[in-house]
Amino acid sequence: MAACAVLLYGTHAPVVRLGAILHWHAVVGALGVAAVAEYDPAFVAHGYFYRPHTPAPQDAQLDADRSEAEAGAARWLLYPVVRTGDGEALASRGFVELPWFVESEFVVEEDVERDLHRLLGRSRLKERHRLIRRADESYIWQAAVGPRSRMRRW
Repeated sequence: MAACAVLLYGTHAPVVRLGAILHWHAVVGALGVAAVAEYDPAFVAHGYFYRPHTPAPQDAQLDADRSEAEAGAARWLLYPVVRTGDGEALASRGFVELPWFVESEFVVEEDVERDLHRLLGRSRLKERHRLIRRADESYIWQAAVGPRSRMRRW
């Protein structure tokens, strides 16, 4: 998160105003804390920022993260998208669960196409391919890797 926070939010550490985190904006609004969160600094621990789901950190890591959050004057310590069932460990340490979305995971058994065909059926998979093709025709895809000078276009 440190590198992401520095680049995306112009900070020197993984401490960002909670209300400024793009994908948390709707969450803090729905919870009724948008006015407070607009100015409240939040510490988002290492790499958790963009993971689809995360195991709850162990006690030693929690303690280290709390210390780092306090050093950065953060009022919030976030572990976005903790895996289902791991929340109890955090709750016992005083954390509060903020329901956001349901964890899901796709495990490849054979290969992606065969698994999708089995799960979706022929017509839904064909429709999925059509939508992908239309998106490819309609949009220019970009991926930024490293400094802006190394941006690649597809």
